[in-house]
Amino acid sequence: MPDSDQETKNQNDDNPHEGKKGQIEMASIAAVLRQKTVSVFRSAVTAHAGQVIPAIVQRIERVLGEGEIVPDLVFFFSLLGRMPDEVMGRFIDGDKTHLDELTNDLEPRERRDEVGGRVRRTLINIRSITDGLFGPVRGAEILATDGPTAEVDQPELLWRQGDHTATRLENPTMATPSMTTASLQFDPATLGSELREDVDAFRQVLDECEQARREAEKTLLVREELSAESATVLRGCRLILEGMLLLGNRPDLVFRLRRALRRRRRAAGSPPVPDAGETSPAPGDQPPAADEASDALSES
Repeated sequence: MPDSDQETKNQNDDNPHEGKKGQIEMASIAAVLRQKTVSVFRSAVTAHAGQVIPAIVQRIERVLGEGEIVPDLVFFFSLLGRMPDEVMGRFIDGDKTHLDELTNDLEPRERRDEVGGRVRRTLINIRSITDGLFGPVRGAEILATDGPTAEVDQPELLWRQGDHTATRLENPTMATPSMTTASLQFDPATLGSELREDVDAFRQVLDECEQARREAEKTLLVREELSAESATVLRGCRLILEGMLLLGNRPDLVFRLRRALRRRRRAAGSPPVPDAGETSPAPGDQPPAADEASDALSES
């Protein structure tokens, strides 16, 4: 088996997503933690394959028929370590795509808040004018809005209020009540035109935000599917590896693998939930003084 430094180099060579700056840094915390768990599993495959292959070969040779040969177990273990890496790479790509989509939504949301703020200020100014000229009751009839002006964080309600008010003010046949202050002029067409410009811009940016939200939902769905696939493949490969270690007469290595993965989960903040039937090894199965690779894995 290779020494520790060479082993690490081989692991990085086998995993195109390991060690690439930006690939991990741009991923979410969940993806990073899953990647570290996959790395622990890959270390177990690399460290323990050579320790159990001879015993497994002996078992296989006992059941071989005429003309049958022992399969390439070195290649089999290599595939076992690569499968979680492959789906993990797609999961990281999907995770990054989703994060990029969320980032792309920032600019239209900032414009939404800016334009929405203008619409709200204009509505408040118009309400102030109509309240002063006609009184609050008749002024509310002109604006045709019930209750207070919507906040910026209620964009659809705010847009409806703005659109309704602009439509009312732009109507040339709109009848206005008698003004309580004769010295002031009320020009609904001008007020409606000014409001309409911001209301239409507000609608446009709201549609952009909605489109960005739908795109983010699509990328989130893909990310969740890839996350589930990654978890399934990792679990399946782990169970196969545990079976191979048992066939190789090394239940102590199964214990170390489970312990390493439990420590990885604890480091990630997840409670260590053992698999069904998982127990501590019998006294005769306790890990011996062990090679460096196994010790490094159990302390990961």
